Amino acid sequence: MCECVNMPDRIDGSKVEELSNLTPFVEEISTDFKKWETAFKCRYCGQKWLERYELHGHSNVPIVEKIP
Repeated sequence: MCECVNMPDRIDGSKVEELSNLTPFVEEISTDFKKWETAFKCRYCGQKWLERYELHGHSNVPIVEKIP
């Protein structure tokens, strides 16, 4: 069973590939290279996730969040 329901709506500072309780269950469904965004979908429950980057100071911080 997946862990989507137990995950917070937003995770700052980590990419999907770094989240061991999410990575095994999701597959990439689209990438927007201009926006630096990648959408993922859970193979078990259908929850969609967005990995994107926000500028904080002088660096881009990865953010993973649920897509309603």
